Amino acid sequence: MQDETGTEVETGTEVKTGIEVETGIEVKTGRELIIFRDSFGSSLAPLLIKGYDSITLIDLRYMAADILGDYIDFKDQDVLFLYNTMILNNSYMLK
Repeated sequence: MQDETGTEVETGTEVKTGIEVETGIEVKTGRELIIFRDSFGSSLAPLLIKGYDSITLIDLRYMAADILGDYIDFKDQDVLFLYNTMILNNSYMLK
């Protein structure tokens, strides 16, 4: 799959865990990004893929925060929290 700039992008989804990974095939930056997001965060990842080897999207609405460490190794990655105001104003949605 190609993004709007022509960069090859590979996507994979683990629906049951609320984790989605996008990998820039042509990009070798040595950098990784983890985005904690809601449904609108998915549209931003393809725009950022040129700056990262991989982007991991995490939706806490579908995954318990206490098991994140079982799926993600938090070491030397950039982290972005991207939520709309409805979710931020109702933090119970973030568990």
